[in-house]
Amino acid sequence: VIAVVPHKNRRVFAGRVAKKGRDFKDAALCVQWLEKRKNGGSPTIISIMGGPGEPFLIGLADRNFSVQRIPVFRLQQATGLEPKASPEDRASALQNAWETHPELFYAVRGLDPNIVIARQHARQRLAEQEDRKRATLRIHSALRDFAQVLPAEAAALVKLLDEGLKDLFKKPALRAEIEQEFQRIRSLTHLTSAQKALILSIQLYQSPESVLGPKRDEERHEAAIIRLLEKTSIWNVLREEGANIPRCMGMGPALAGSIISEIGDIRRFPSPGKLRAYAKFHLKDGKFPHPKKGEVDSGNRSLRRVVWFWSIDQVERYDHVWRNLYHWRLAHELRVHPVVVPREVKRKGGGTSIVYDFTLAHLHSRTARWVGSKFLEYLWGLWMTLEEGRDLEAWYSASRWPAYFAHVEQELPAARAYLEVEVPKRRREQPKKEKGEEGEFDEDEEAP
Repeated sequence: VIAVVPHKNRRVFAGRVAKKGRDFKDAALCVQWLEKRKNGGSPTIISIMGGPGEPFLIGLADRNFSVQRIPVFRLQQATGLEPKASPEDRASALQNAWETHPELFYAVRGLDPNIVIARQHARQRLAEQEDRKRATLRIHSALRDFAQVLPAEAAALVKLLDEGLKDLFKKPALRAEIEQEFQRIRSLTHLTSAQKALILSIQLYQSPESVLGPKRDEERHEAAIIRLLEKTSIWNVLREEGANIPRCMGMGPALAGSIISEIGDIRRFPSPGKLRAYAKFHLKDGKFPHPKKGEVDSGNRSLRRVVWFWSIDQVERYDHVWRNLYHWRLAHELRVHPVVVPREVKRKGGGTSIVYDFTLAHLHSRTARWVGSKFLEYLWGLWMTLEEGRDLEAWYSASRWPAYFAHVEQELPAARAYLEVEVPKRRREQPKKEKGEEGEFDEDEEAP
Protein backbone atom coordinates (compact mmCIF):
# COMPACT_ATOMS: atom_id res chain seq x y z
CA VAL A 1 0.00 0.00 0.00
CA ILE A 2 1.47 3.35 -1.08
CA ALA A 3 0.15 6.74 -0.01
CA VAL A 4 0.33 9.35 -2.79
CA VAL A 5 -0.16 13.08 -2.15
CA PRO A 6 -0.02 15.32 -5.27
CA HIS A 7 0.92 19.00 -4.87
CA LYS A 8 -0.55 21.96 -6.76
CA ASN A 9 2.85 22.60 -8.39
CA ARG A 10 2.91 19.10 -9.97
CA ARG A 11 5.19 17.69 -7.31
CA VAL A 12 4.11 14.39 -5.77
CA PHE A 13 4.87 12.93 -2.36
CA ALA A 14 4.67 9.13 -2.16
CA GLY A 15 5.45 6.71 0.66
CA ARG A 16 4.84 3.07 1.59
CA VAL A 17 3.25 2.07 4.86
CA ALA A 18 5.76 2.08 7.74
CA LYS A 19 8.53 3.46 5.48
CA LYS A 20 9.83 6.93 4.75
CA GLY A 21 8.30 8.65 1.72
CA ARG A 22 9.84 10.52 -1.18
CA ASP A 23 9.07 13.92 -2.67
CA PHE A 24 9.17 13.82 -6.48
CA LYS A 25 9.62 17.10 -8.33
CA ASP A 26 7.81 15.69 -11.34
CA ALA A 27 4.80 13.37 -11.55
CA ALA A 28 6.47 11.29 -14.29
CA LEU A 29 9.31 10.41 -11.90
CA CYS A 30 6.77 9.25 -9.35
CA VAL A 31 5.13 7.01 -11.95
CA GLN A 32 8.49 5.41 -12.75
CA TRP A 33 9.10 4.81 -9.04
CA LEU A 34 5.66 3.25 -8.61
CA GLU A 35 6.09 1.02 -11.68
CA LYS A 36 9.26 -0.45 -10.15
CA ARG A 37 7.25 -1.46 -7.08
CA LYS A 38 4.81 -3.64 -8.97
CA ASN A 39 7.10 -6.70 -8.83
CA GLY A 40 4.58 -8.83 -10.67
CA GLY A 41 1.66 -7.47 -8.62
CA SER A 42 -0.16 -4.17 -8.34
CA PRO A 43 0.36 -1.97 -5.28
CA THR A 44 -2.72 -0.28 -3.85
CA ILE A 45 -2.47 3.50 -4.20
CA ILE A 46 -4.30 5.48 -1.51
CA SER A 47 -4.89 9.21 -1.83
CA ILE A 48 -7.31 12.09 -1.25
CA MET A 49 -10.33 12.53 -3.51
CA GLY A 50 -10.50 15.64 -5.69
CA GLY A 51 -8.05 18.49 -6.08
CA PRO A 52 -5.31 19.09 -8.66
CA GLY A 53 -4.00 15.52 -8.36
CA GLU A 54 -7.19 13.88 -9.57
CA PRO A 55 -6.04 13.44 -13.21
CA PHE A 56 -2.75 11.97 -11.96
CA LEU A 57 -4.56 9.38 -9.84
CA ILE A 58 -6.86 8.49 -12.74
CA GLY A 59 -3.77 8.05 -14.89
CA LEU A 60 -2.37 5.60 -12.33
CA ALA A 61 -5.60 3.59 -12.46
CA ASP A 62 -5.24 3.49 -16.25
CA ARG A 63 -1.80 1.94 -15.69
CA ASN A 64 -3.47 -0.94 -13.82
CA PHE A 65 -2.79 0.34 -10.31
CA SER A 66 -5.55 -0.17 -7.77
CA VAL A 67 -6.36 3.43 -6.73
CA GLN A 68 -8.46 4.14 -3.64
CA ARG A 69 -9.41 7.69 -2.63
CA ILE A 70 -10.96 9.16 0.49
CA PRO A 71 -12.79 12.51 0.80
CA VAL A 72 -10.63 14.90 2.78
CA PHE A 73 -13.38 15.61 5.31
CA ARG A 74 -13.64 11.88 6.12
CA LEU A 75 -9.87 11.68 6.43
CA GLN A 76 -9.94 14.57 8.90
CA GLN A 77 -12.76 12.98 10.89
CA ALA A 78 -11.02 9.60 11.06
CA THR A 79 -7.50 10.81 11.89
CA GLY A 80 -7.71 14.38 13.19
CA LEU A 81 -5.66 15.63 10.21
CA GLU A 82 -5.20 19.41 10.22
CA PRO A 83 -6.51 21.36 7.18
CA LYS A 84 -3.05 22.67 6.17
CA ALA A 85 -1.03 19.60 7.07
CA SER A 86 2.20 18.80 5.25
CA PRO A 87 2.35 16.14 2.52
CA GLU A 88 4.16 13.84 4.95
CA ASP A 89 1.40 14.22 7.55
CA ARG A 90 -1.25 13.65 4.90
CA ALA A 91 0.46 10.47 3.76
CA SER A 92 0.68 9.27 7.36
CA ALA A 93 -3.01 10.03 7.91
CA LEU A 94 -3.91 8.15 4.72
CA GLN A 95 -2.02 5.09 5.91
CA ASN A 96 -3.69 5.31 9.32
CA ALA A 97 -7.17 5.60 7.79
CA TRP A 98 -6.53 2.70 5.39
CA GLU A 99 -5.52 0.43 8.27
CA THR A 100 -8.44 1.40 10.51
CA HIS A 101 -11.28 2.47 8.17
CA PRO A 102 -10.75 1.04 4.65
CA GLU A 103 -14.52 1.27 4.05
CA LEU A 104 -14.17 5.09 3.82
CA PHE A 105 -12.21 4.83 0.55
CA TYR A 106 -13.68 4.86 -2.98
CA ALA A 107 -12.08 3.19 -6.00
CA VAL A 108 -11.49 5.16 -9.19
CA ARG A 109 -14.45 4.54 -11.50
CA GLY A 110 -14.67 4.24 -15.25
CA LEU A 111 -16.47 7.58 -15.49
CA ASP A 112 -13.71 9.52 -13.76
CA PRO A 113 -11.49 9.95 -16.86
CA ASN A 114 -14.53 11.14 -18.83
CA ILE A 115 -15.16 13.86 -16.26
CA VAL A 116 -11.56 15.08 -16.46
CA ILE A 117 -11.72 15.30 -20.26
CA ALA A 118 -15.21 16.83 -20.26
CA ARG A 119 -13.97 19.53 -17.88
CA GLN A 120 -11.47 20.74 -20.48
CA HIS A 121 -14.06 20.60 -23.28
CA ALA A 122 -16.51 22.61 -21.14
CA ARG A 123 -13.93 25.24 -20.22
CA GLN A 124 -12.89 25.64 -23.84
CA ARG A 125 -16.52 25.75 -24.99
CA LEU A 126 -17.33 28.63 -22.63
CA ALA A 127 -14.11 30.47 -23.52
CA GLU A 128 -14.90 30.24 -27.22
CA GLN A 129 -18.44 31.43 -26.60
CA GLU A 130 -17.15 34.50 -24.77
CA ASP A 131 -14.70 35.21 -27.61
CA ARG A 132 -17.43 34.81 -30.23
CA LYS A 133 -19.77 37.17 -28.38
CA ARG A 134 -17.07 39.81 -28.11
CA ALA A 135 -16.25 39.40 -31.81
CA THR A 136 -19.94 39.70 -32.73
CA LEU A 137 -20.22 42.94 -30.77
CA ARG A 138 -17.13 44.29 -32.55
CA ILE A 139 -18.68 43.40 -35.91
CA HIS A 140 -21.91 45.16 -34.96
CA SER A 141 -19.93 48.26 -34.05
CA ALA A 142 -17.86 48.14 -37.24
CA LEU A 143 -20.95 47.63 -39.39
CA ARG A 144 -22.56 50.66 -37.79
CA ASP A 145 -19.50 52.74 -38.69
CA PHE A 146 -19.22 51.30 -42.21
CA ALA A 147 -22.85 52.16 -42.91
CA GLN A 148 -22.01 55.86 -42.57
CA VAL A 149 -19.47 55.85 -45.42
CA LEU A 150 -20.82 53.21 -47.80
CA PRO A 151 -22.49 54.28 -51.06
CA ALA A 152 -26.28 54.19 -51.18
CA GLU A 153 -26.11 51.02 -53.30
CA ALA A 154 -24.88 49.10 -50.24
CA ALA A 155 -27.94 49.79 -48.06
CA ALA A 156 -29.46 46.37 -48.82
CA LEU A 157 -26.14 44.69 -47.97
CA VAL A 158 -25.95 46.39 -44.58
CA LYS A 159 -29.51 45.29 -43.83
CA LEU A 160 -28.70 41.68 -44.78
CA LEU A 161 -25.56 41.64 -42.63
CA ASP A 162 -27.48 43.01 -39.66
CA GLU A 163 -30.09 40.31 -40.12
CA GLY A 164 -27.43 37.61 -40.42
CA LEU A 165 -25.68 38.63 -37.24
CA LYS A 166 -28.90 38.26 -35.26
CA ASP A 167 -29.02 34.51 -35.87
CA LEU A 168 -25.24 34.02 -36.29
CA PHE A 169 -25.65 33.43 -40.04
CA LYS A 170 -27.38 30.10 -39.43
CA LYS A 171 -29.63 30.31 -42.52
CA PRO A 172 -27.86 29.04 -45.68
CA ALA A 173 -30.25 30.98 -47.91
CA LEU A 174 -29.38 34.23 -46.14
CA ARG A 175 -25.64 33.56 -46.45
CA ALA A 176 -26.11 32.95 -50.19
CA GLU A 177 -28.09 36.19 -50.51
CA ILE A 178 -25.32 38.13 -48.74
CA GLU A 179 -22.70 36.70 -51.13
CA GLN A 180 -24.84 37.59 -54.16
CA GLU A 181 -25.24 41.12 -52.85
CA PHE A 182 -21.45 41.48 -52.46
CA GLN A 183 -21.00 40.28 -56.06
CA ARG A 184 -23.63 42.70 -57.34
CA ILE A 185 -22.01 45.68 -55.66
CA ARG A 186 -18.53 44.73 -56.87
CA SER A 187 -19.85 44.61 -60.44
CA LEU A 188 -21.14 48.19 -60.36
CA THR A 189 -19.05 50.22 -62.80
CA HIS A 190 -19.74 53.70 -61.43
CA LEU A 191 -18.17 53.05 -57.99
CA THR A 192 -14.81 54.69 -57.33
CA SER A 193 -11.70 52.66 -56.49
CA ALA A 194 -11.93 53.85 -52.88
CA GLN A 195 -15.55 52.68 -52.63
CA LYS A 196 -14.68 49.26 -54.11
CA ALA A 197 -11.76 48.90 -51.68
CA LEU A 198 -14.14 49.69 -48.83
CA ILE A 199 -16.60 47.01 -50.05
CA LEU A 200 -13.74 44.47 -50.17
CA SER A 201 -12.61 45.32 -46.63
CA ILE A 202 -16.17 44.88 -45.37
CA GLN A 203 -16.45 41.50 -47.12
CA LEU A 204 -13.29 40.31 -45.43
CA TYR A 205 -14.30 41.69 -42.04
CA GLN A 206 -17.97 40.78 -42.15
CA SER A 207 -17.59 37.26 -43.54
CA PRO A 208 -20.19 34.89 -42.04
CA GLU A 209 -17.34 32.44 -41.52
CA SER A 210 -15.89 34.73 -38.82
CA VAL A 211 -18.93 33.85 -36.73
CA LEU A 212 -19.76 30.40 -38.10
CA GLY A 213 -16.24 29.04 -37.53
CA PRO A 214 -16.17 29.62 -33.74
CA LYS A 215 -19.80 28.48 -33.52
CA ARG A 216 -18.90 25.14 -35.14
CA ASP A 217 -16.05 24.74 -32.65
CA GLU A 218 -18.52 25.30 -29.80
CA GLU A 219 -20.84 22.66 -31.22
CA ARG A 220 -17.99 20.15 -31.49
CA HIS A 221 -17.14 20.71 -27.84
CA GLU A 222 -20.80 20.31 -26.90
CA ALA A 223 -21.00 16.98 -28.75
CA ALA A 224 -17.92 15.77 -26.88
CA ILE A 225 -19.37 16.87 -23.52
CA ILE A 226 -22.60 14.98 -24.17
CA ARG A 227 -20.72 11.85 -25.24
CA LEU A 228 -18.52 11.93 -22.14
CA LEU A 229 -21.11 12.80 -19.51
CA GLU A 230 -24.43 11.37 -20.71
CA LYS A 231 -23.86 8.21 -18.64
CA THR A 232 -23.23 10.04 -15.37
CA SER A 233 -26.10 9.74 -12.93
CA ILE A 234 -26.70 13.47 -12.53
CA TRP A 235 -26.58 14.42 -16.24
CA ASN A 236 -30.11 13.46 -17.25
CA VAL A 237 -31.66 14.55 -13.96
CA LEU A 238 -30.09 18.00 -14.23
CA ARG A 239 -31.04 18.54 -17.87
CA GLU A 240 -34.35 16.70 -18.28
CA GLU A 241 -37.77 16.71 -16.69
CA GLY A 242 -38.08 14.28 -13.81
CA ALA A 243 -41.41 13.06 -12.42
CA ASN A 244 -42.40 15.28 -9.47
CA ILE A 245 -38.93 16.86 -9.38
CA PRO A 246 -38.50 20.50 -10.49
CA ARG A 247 -36.39 20.95 -13.57
CA CYS A 248 -33.42 23.30 -13.79
CA MET A 249 -34.06 25.08 -17.09
CA GLY A 250 -31.28 26.75 -19.03
CA MET A 251 -28.87 23.87 -18.44
CA GLY A 252 -27.48 23.25 -21.91
CA PRO A 253 -24.51 20.94 -22.54
CA ALA A 254 -21.98 23.68 -21.82
CA LEU A 255 -23.45 24.81 -18.49
CA ALA A 256 -24.47 21.38 -17.22
CA GLY A 257 -21.20 19.90 -18.45
CA SER A 258 -19.19 22.61 -16.72
CA ILE A 259 -21.01 22.24 -13.42
CA ILE A 260 -20.77 18.44 -13.37
CA SER A 261 -17.16 18.25 -14.48
CA GLU A 262 -15.93 21.05 -12.20
CA ILE A 263 -17.50 19.35 -9.16
CA GLY A 264 -16.26 15.99 -10.37
CA ASP A 265 -17.43 13.77 -7.53
CA ILE A 266 -20.11 15.06 -5.17
CA ARG A 267 -19.06 12.54 -2.51
CA ARG A 268 -16.09 14.66 -1.55
CA PHE A 269 -18.37 17.39 -0.15
CA PRO A 270 -19.78 16.56 3.30
CA SER A 271 -22.57 19.14 3.08
CA PRO A 272 -24.19 21.62 0.68
CA GLY A 273 -22.41 24.38 2.58
CA LYS A 274 -19.03 22.94 1.60
CA LEU A 275 -20.11 22.79 -2.03
CA ARG A 276 -21.25 26.42 -1.90
CA ALA A 277 -17.93 27.42 -0.36
CA TYR A 278 -16.06 25.56 -3.11
CA ALA A 279 -17.97 27.64 -5.67
CA LYS A 280 -17.63 30.80 -3.55
CA PHE A 281 -21.41 31.08 -3.24
CA HIS A 282 -21.34 31.17 0.56
CA LEU A 283 -21.37 33.94 3.14
CA LYS A 284 -18.29 35.01 5.05
CA ASP A 285 -18.72 37.50 7.88
CA GLY A 286 -22.27 38.07 6.61
CA LYS A 287 -21.15 38.98 3.08
CA PHE A 288 -20.42 37.21 -0.17
CA PRO A 289 -16.62 36.84 -0.33
CA HIS A 290 -14.72 38.44 -3.19
CA PRO A 291 -11.35 37.20 -4.46
CA LYS A 292 -8.80 39.97 -4.24
CA LYS A 293 -5.66 40.64 -6.24
CA GLY A 294 -2.74 38.57 -4.96
CA GLU A 295 -4.99 36.41 -2.78
CA VAL A 296 -4.85 32.63 -3.18
CA ASP A 297 -8.30 31.50 -4.27
CA SER A 298 -9.14 28.26 -2.49
CA GLY A 299 -12.36 27.71 -4.42
CA ASN A 300 -13.02 26.73 -8.02
CA ARG A 301 -13.17 29.83 -10.15
CA SER A 302 -14.52 28.00 -13.20
CA LEU A 303 -17.41 26.57 -11.18
CA ARG A 304 -18.10 29.97 -9.66
CA ARG A 305 -18.29 31.64 -13.06
CA VAL A 306 -20.57 29.04 -14.66
CA VAL A 307 -23.06 28.99 -11.77
CA TRP A 308 -23.01 32.78 -11.82
CA PHE A 309 -23.70 32.82 -15.57
CA TRP A 310 -26.66 30.48 -15.13
CA SER A 311 -28.16 32.47 -12.26
CA ILE A 312 -27.68 35.94 -13.78
CA ASP A 313 -28.33 35.13 -17.46
CA GLN A 314 -30.44 31.97 -17.76
CA VAL A 315 -32.74 31.78 -14.74
CA GLU A 316 -35.12 34.54 -15.81
CA ARG A 317 -35.49 33.21 -19.36
CA TYR A 318 -37.59 30.18 -18.44
CA ASP A 319 -40.81 29.43 -16.63
CA HIS A 320 -39.52 27.29 -13.75
CA VAL A 321 -39.26 27.37 -9.96
CA TRP A 322 -35.90 29.13 -10.10
CA ARG A 323 -37.38 32.17 -11.86
CA ASN A 324 -40.10 32.27 -9.22
CA LEU A 325 -37.39 32.16 -6.58
CA TYR A 326 -35.49 34.94 -8.35
CA HIS A 327 -38.48 37.31 -8.45
CA TRP A 328 -39.45 36.51 -4.87
CA ARG A 329 -35.92 37.23 -3.61
CA LEU A 330 -35.50 40.37 -5.72
CA ALA A 331 -38.64 41.82 -4.10
CA HIS A 332 -37.12 41.01 -0.71
CA GLU A 333 -33.85 42.74 -1.62
CA LEU A 334 -35.68 45.86 -2.79
CA ARG A 335 -37.67 46.05 0.45
CA VAL A 336 -34.62 45.50 2.66
CA HIS A 337 -32.52 48.07 0.76
CA PRO A 338 -34.93 50.92 -0.10
CA VAL A 339 -32.23 53.51 -0.76
CA VAL A 340 -28.92 53.67 -2.59
CA VAL A 341 -25.96 54.04 -0.22
CA PRO A 342 -22.99 56.23 -1.23
CA ARG A 343 -19.55 54.98 -0.31
CA GLU A 344 -16.12 56.58 -0.56
CA VAL A 345 -13.42 54.47 -2.20
CA LYS A 346 -9.74 55.04 -2.82
CA ARG A 347 -8.57 55.30 -6.41
CA LYS A 348 -5.56 53.29 -7.56
CA GLY A 349 -3.79 56.42 -8.75
CA GLY A 350 -4.53 58.29 -5.55
CA GLY A 351 -7.45 60.29 -4.25
CA THR A 352 -10.99 59.12 -3.57
CA SER A 353 -14.36 58.99 -5.31
CA ILE A 354 -17.96 58.28 -4.36
CA VAL A 355 -19.62 55.10 -5.58
CA TYR A 356 -23.04 53.65 -4.80
CA ASP A 357 -24.17 50.34 -3.34
CA PHE A 358 -27.67 48.82 -3.52
CA THR A 359 -28.45 50.23 -6.92
CA LEU A 360 -30.91 48.23 -9.00
CA ALA A 361 -28.07 46.46 -10.83
CA HIS A 362 -26.39 45.61 -7.53
CA LEU A 363 -29.60 44.16 -6.09
CA HIS A 364 -30.08 42.05 -9.21
CA SER A 365 -26.56 40.71 -8.68
CA ARG A 366 -27.22 39.95 -5.02
CA THR A 367 -30.41 38.12 -6.00
CA ALA A 368 -28.65 36.06 -8.66
CA ARG A 369 -25.91 35.17 -6.19
CA TRP A 370 -28.52 34.03 -3.67
CA VAL A 371 -30.38 31.92 -6.26
CA GLY A 372 -27.10 30.33 -7.32
CA SER A 373 -26.44 29.42 -3.69
CA LYS A 374 -29.87 27.77 -3.38
CA PHE A 375 -29.31 25.89 -6.62
CA LEU A 376 -26.04 24.42 -5.33
CA GLU A 377 -27.79 23.31 -2.14
CA TYR A 378 -30.51 21.62 -4.22
CA LEU A 379 -27.93 20.05 -6.55
CA TRP A 380 -26.00 18.56 -3.64
CA GLY A 381 -29.11 16.79 -2.39
CA LEU A 382 -30.01 15.49 -5.85
CA TRP A 383 -26.55 14.21 -6.66
CA MET A 384 -25.85 12.63 -3.27
CA THR A 385 -29.18 10.79 -3.48
CA LEU A 386 -28.18 9.35 -6.85
CA GLU A 387 -24.71 8.35 -5.63
CA GLU A 388 -26.19 6.54 -2.65
CA GLY A 389 -28.66 4.67 -4.85
CA ARG A 390 -31.75 6.12 -3.17
CA ASP A 391 -35.04 7.02 -4.85
CA LEU A 392 -35.06 10.61 -6.10
CA GLU A 393 -38.78 11.19 -5.75
CA ALA A 394 -38.74 9.83 -2.20
CA TRP A 395 -35.83 12.13 -1.35
CA TYR A 396 -37.54 15.18 -2.83
CA SER A 397 -40.87 14.47 -1.14
CA ALA A 398 -39.17 14.11 2.25
CA SER A 399 -36.95 17.18 1.78
CA ARG A 400 -37.73 20.80 2.66
CA TRP A 401 -37.91 21.81 -1.00
CA PRO A 402 -41.63 21.13 -1.75
CA ALA A 403 -42.76 23.25 1.20
CA TYR A 404 -40.15 25.91 0.41
CA PHE A 405 -41.19 26.24 -3.23
CA ALA A 406 -44.87 26.22 -2.23
CA HIS A 407 -44.23 29.10 0.21
CA VAL A 408 -42.52 31.09 -2.56
CA GLU A 409 -45.40 30.35 -4.95
CA GLN A 410 -47.90 31.62 -2.39
CA GLU A 411 -46.13 34.96 -1.96
CA LEU A 412 -45.15 35.34 -5.61
CA PRO A 413 -48.18 37.35 -6.89
CA ALA A 414 -47.63 40.06 -4.30
CA ALA A 415 -43.88 40.05 -4.95
CA ARG A 416 -44.32 40.47 -8.70
CA ALA A 417 -46.91 43.22 -8.24
CA TYR A 418 -44.41 45.04 -6.05
CA LEU A 419 -41.64 44.61 -8.65
CA GLU A 420 -43.84 46.05 -11.43
CA VAL A 421 -44.09 49.30 -9.50
CA GLU A 422 -40.75 49.45 -7.70
CA VAL A 423 -38.30 48.46 -10.47
CA PRO A 424 -39.25 51.28 -12.90
CA LYS A 425 -39.20 53.72 -9.99
CA ARG A 426 -35.69 52.65 -8.93
CA ARG A 427 -34.51 52.77 -12.52
CA ARG A 428 -35.53 56.42 -12.81
CA GLU A 429 -34.08 57.47 -9.46
CA GLN A 430 -30.81 55.59 -9.14
CA PRO A 431 -27.44 57.22 -9.91
CA LYS A 432 -25.34 55.96 -12.78
CA LYS A 433 -23.04 53.07 -11.86
CA GLU A 434 -19.42 54.11 -11.57
CA LYS A 435 -16.20 52.15 -11.48
CA GLY A 436 -15.80 50.83 -7.94
CA GLU A 437 -19.48 50.23 -7.23
CA GLU A 438 -19.91 46.94 -5.44
CA GLY A 439 -20.59 44.00 -7.76
CA GLU A 440 -20.76 40.30 -7.18
CA PHE A 441 -17.95 39.21 -9.49
CA ASP A 442 -16.22 42.42 -10.52
CA GLU A 443 -13.02 41.27 -8.82
CA ASP A 444 -12.80 38.04 -10.81
CA GLU A 445 -10.51 39.54 -13.40
CA GLU A 446 -7.97 40.30 -10.70
CA ALA A 447 -8.12 36.87 -9.08
CA PRO A 448 -5.20 34.50 -9.69
